[in-house]
Amino acid sequence: MSGSLTDALRETLALFDESGEPLTTPEAADRLDLGRRSTYERLERLAEYGRIETKKVGANARVWWRPTGSAGGSGVHPELSVQFRSLVEAVEEYAIFMLDPDGDVVSWNPGAERIRGYAAEEILGEHFSTFYTEADRRAGVPGENLAAAAEEGSVEDEGWRVRKDGSRFRAHVTLTAIREDGDLQGFAKVTRDTTERHEFEERLRRERDLVERILETAPVGIGVLSTTGEVLRTNDRADELLDAGDDGAEGMDAEQREIYDADGNPVPPDERPVARVVETGEPVFDWQCQIEYDDGDRRWLSVNAVPMGAEDGEIRRVVVAGENVTQLTEQARRIERQRDDLEAELAAVFDRVEDGFLALDGEWRFTYVNERAAEVFRHPERDLVGRRIWATIPGADDALGDHLRRAVETGEPVSSEVFFEPLERWLEVNVYPSESGVSVYFRDVTDRERDLDRYETIVESVDEGVYVVDRDRNLTWVNGPYADMLGYSREELIGTNASELVADVSVIREAEAVEEEHGPDSVPKMELELVASDGERVPVEVRSAALPEREGSDWFRVGIVRDIGERRRREHELRDAKLQVEAATEAADIVTWEWNIQEDELVGDPSMARTFGVDPDLARDGLPLERFVSAIHEDDRDRVDRLIDEAVESCGEYEAEYRVRTRDDELRWVIARGQVECDEEGTARTFPGALVDITDRKERQRELDESRRRLRTLVDNFPNGAVTLVDRDLRYVTVGGKLVRELDRTTDELEGTRVPEKLPEELARHLLPSYEAALEGECVSFETSVGDRVYDFTVLPVRDDDGEVVAAMGMSQDVTERTAYERELERQRERLATLNDLNDLFREITDAAIEQSTRDEVEEIVCDRLVEADPYGVAWIGELDPGAESIVPRVQAGAEGDVEALELRTDPDDPVDLDPAARAVRTRELQVSESADRSPQSSIAGTAGHRSAAWVPIVHEDTLYGLLGVYADRAMAFDGDERDVIAQLGEVVGHAIAAVERKQALLSDEVTEIEFTATDVLDTTGIDPGDEEGEITIDRMVPIGDGTFLEYGTVDGDAVQALETYADRNPHFEDLRLFDRHGDGARFELRVTDPPVASVVASHGGHVQRATIADGDIDMTIHLPPTVAPRRVVEAVREAHPSAELLTRRRVTREDRHARIHRVIEDLTDRQRTALEAALYAGFFEWPRETTGEEVAGSLGVAAPTFHQHLRKAQRKVFESVFAGHAGS
Repeated sequence: MSGSLTDALRETLALFDESGEPLTTPEAADRLDLGRRSTYERLERLAEYGRIETKKVGANARVWWRPTGSAGGSGVHPELSVQFRSLVEAVEEYAIFMLDPDGDVVSWNPGAERIRGYAAEEILGEHFSTFYTEADRRAGVPGENLAAAAEEGSVEDEGWRVRKDGSRFRAHVTLTAIREDGDLQGFAKVTRDTTERHEFEERLRRERDLVERILETAPVGIGVLSTTGEVLRTNDRADELLDAGDDGAEGMDAEQREIYDADGNPVPPDERPVARVVETGEPVFDWQCQIEYDDGDRRWLSVNAVPMGAEDGEIRRVVVAGENVTQLTEQARRIERQRDDLEAELAAVFDRVEDGFLALDGEWRFTYVNERAAEVFRHPERDLVGRRIWATIPGADDALGDHLRRAVETGEPVSSEVFFEPLERWLEVNVYPSESGVSVYFRDVTDRERDLDRYETIVESVDEGVYVVDRDRNLTWVNGPYADMLGYSREELIGTNASELVADVSVIREAEAVEEEHGPDSVPKMELELVASDGERVPVEVRSAALPEREGSDWFRVGIVRDIGERRRREHELRDAKLQVEAATEAADIVTWEWNIQEDELVGDPSMARTFGVDPDLARDGLPLERFVSAIHEDDRDRVDRLIDEAVESCGEYEAEYRVRTRDDELRWVIARGQVECDEEGTARTFPGALVDITDRKERQRELDESRRRLRTLVDNFPNGAVTLVDRDLRYVTVGGKLVRELDRTTDELEGTRVPEKLPEELARHLLPSYEAALEGECVSFETSVGDRVYDFTVLPVRDDDGEVVAAMGMSQDVTERTAYERELERQRERLATLNDLNDLFREITDAAIEQSTRDEVEEIVCDRLVEADPYGVAWIGELDPGAESIVPRVQAGAEGDVEALELRTDPDDPVDLDPAARAVRTRELQVSESADRSPQSSIAGTAGHRSAAWVPIVHEDTLYGLLGVYADRAMAFDGDERDVIAQLGEVVGHAIAAVERKQALLSDEVTEIEFTATDVLDTTGIDPGDEEGEITIDRMVPIGDGTFLEYGTVDGDAVQALETYADRNPHFEDLRLFDRHGDGARFELRVTDPPVASVVASHGGHVQRATIADGDIDMTIHLPPTVAPRRVVEAVREAHPSAELLTRRRVTREDRHARIHRVIEDLTDRQRTALEAALYAGFFEWPRETTGEEVAGSLGVAAPTFHQHLRKAQRKVFESVFAGHAGS
């Protein structure tokens, strides 16, 4: 197997010895002097090939080893194993490879690569079902073979297999199970390519079957005999010839059968064909003899015998074929007797032949010439016999040469008509070839050809197409009109089969059927379509007739073709016209009739019959007039009778409208019109007419009358407006409604007058162009006031059944209340839209403010975004100067120039008259002014002319950070919902500023440090300071939201009880938890809500650095951002602890973050740092966690508890460094 490995893989495999000692990937890489990745890929390939084994150890480590005994197999000497492997590798005729228990390929020899086409690296690891056909895989054959081999030990199979290139080959496969100590280790598979053997066997089988079929189907007797004359094999025909009976001739001794020669003498065995073939080694052909049967009858046989030899040339068998030629022999003898008689008669026949006849030998010499031929060629017979025709008869080669040579070459008779130029005659020539030469019959047809020329001239002069076809319906001749009709030349058509020119070949089969039924003399006529050269179909009428039979002629039928396209077009037009008339009468419900007055027969169509309730068949044949009149309504019948009589008497027109009762007893209205036709003497003869059902029209008329009545009622009583109908002259046709009465007009006054004459000028100015537009087909709507009311007008065209505009209709509605309601809705919609825009704006401002990193950026983004929005024109933010009692602007937007400080009128005796800005500062609530340009702050540049102003205090957790002023040019801009929304903006900005300051405090290296001391802080809780001997220290205060903090610290000695009492009695303390107890104290966690000092400090971005309570006194250190004034914090401390004394206030610099980080890194041990880095980069801190602690520990090669111990210690050191000096952060 090693022969199939690459040099690199063999080099890697050599690292492992037979002891099975494992190596890690790094160890193998060091020995190979390679990178770990390249080494790992080599080891993985060797493992896939089954050369080495591997196992995962720890999280990411892996070891590799060569199984003990892998080189030679269990119990086999290594040298023998090497020899065996070399033998397998050297065999190329067999594919020998190993499979694992699952059927995957684990070894591969060159024979397998040659037979199957796969290189080792391509197939190793693949399942052996790859070599099976798709059908075998679907049928589960690979799995069945594995199972059979595992159960029986070995299995053989022969079938089709598939190479790498997809080609198939025939294979004989042996699959053997390999076991060790009873356990299945895999399979050995040996494959031999048997494709050639299979094909050879198939070829032999086909040849054997072919011989069998030949023997059984051959028309002659065939037998195989030994050299001694024993019959070894015969077919049925041979058994019949030998009269062998039902047992057959096999085993018979042929020499025992009597055989006679042509004279009837017995033929000895040594002179027979089999003995001659054995003696000479040469075949014998057409050896004739007689054989006598049991009934005494003799038959003639023709025998052929050929030798069958071996490779050494020795004759082993003789194949004999025999044929019964008794009849042929007897016929030959009769023919010989008749030949002499025929020769005598032939001479007499030639003398009686009227056509010219001559015979030529193979050298084209005359052997016979009759008198007619000598006469035509103008040479006596004695001058022609024995001489070559080409040298004797001038022009013979040109006229006859091709026909004579073609007859000799093809062996077929040749017939043709030729023009013999020296004689200026047309000859009809028939040439018959024979073994000795040719016989030529010819006839002078010069007169007939002249007649044909005349006929052709006549045919060419007619307009119809004429064609001639032979028996196969191939065109042999066409005239010019036929070729022109189809767009071909005559040369293109000659030789074309008629079926190629017919659109539907079924008509040819119909014509053949007619010819077969009526005989060849029939003259069928049919209509069909021919296909022209451009693909167009030409409708034609064809008549054809059989031509007179002439010997040697290929003519069969002649046809005349007439283009009937024009006729068909006229027929189509006539049919279409008829259909159109029928459709029109059907669509219009027109009924037609004709009354033969003299015979009193009225003929009506089916619609007439249905209308009058009579049988359609009887109506078609004719019925008396009275039968139809009786169906007329009794109230109309006399009137109709009278009108009919008047028309008949006057030979005039007739028209009547009446009701008729149908067969279904339905009453229908009809209108009938007719014209009586009279002869020259004035006698009424016929009375044709038509009748139309007008029931629907009558119904529509009734509905129209009803609609007019309702319209009049509607117009006269139209509420809340008016309805008008104006004709094309702009005159009122119909007028009515409430609006007419409000205009002090009456219907009678307006109807019949023109539009401008009676209307107020303002209303007429709108209505007149609207009516004119409606009369042009447009619809017009408008709204206008009439007096103190608002009306909505709609003017639209009125059309007749043809769609023509015949009038204009105007309608109006009093929409005063609706208009007012819509205006109110519009105002509300605008207000909601503004509020929605404000919400979007404030949401955008909130998002932008939160993203800023400094207070200035927060204030600038708020003012800029407010001014950029449409609702507001000026925005500014100022901070309170308590000493000067003024607002000092910090940021502005939209103002023309700088904003000056604003004085605040804060007279406590007159709070109502305070400035809005002062009220906002004092009350911490939004204040609004609806006269911004008249307020004390209107002097701000750019605020003049604004109609509304709002002052919004910027507050967060009771801390006032400043004041936001917003100006708008809308009245009542800060009412309702908008007031609530903009008021929230102060809280958002205050929260953002506080967050920025807290962030700066965390990131700044400088802080303001304030130290306090206060006495007797436990007095309010009733705790005696003398009882508290220990010390309570608060190390950290962690804010957790909603004014709640977690305080962490330590307590010593007896102070534990004092702390518990203090926590129970202080209203701000909620929950105390002691942990890490020890002999002289414990650590604690205290949950505090709204602590007075810590809350104020946190709201300003600071934190309590440390607080210690001992002997009832408290020492407290507070850190604040350098930008925060400490006055508010000092006030809060003194308010919580009245005895508090400010000890120090100074700026301090915190330890540099980089130095702190460097220190904590140095403080980590190597194992702690390794554990922390490995956990970080392995994804231990991701969520969801990418790597478990056990996997990281395995990668480091340590136990999981050890890893977690190092990691926890490292985390503690890092966290202590991060939060050092930042209590409460």
